[in-house]
Amino acid sequence: MTVPLAYEWATALSGTWTTFFYILQGLFVLDVILIAFLPFETHGKALRESMDDSHETDPLCPCLDRAKQT
Repeated sequence: MTVPLAYEWATALSGTWTTFFYILQGLFVLDVILIAFLPFETHGKALRESMDDSHETDPLCPCLDRAKQT
């Protein structure tokens, strides 16, 4: 519901419609980076009270660890 408002705001500020899509592209790149480097998957796991209890040792980017194994 807020995307049309954000589009109109970005268009009014910059005078062109491309600014809005550059902002979306930047957010997409940020999302891809966060997906690659967020270390913990919590689906189906019991969540701990603190990080001291979890003993999580997964790498920040599992794809890099897989490359070392082969």
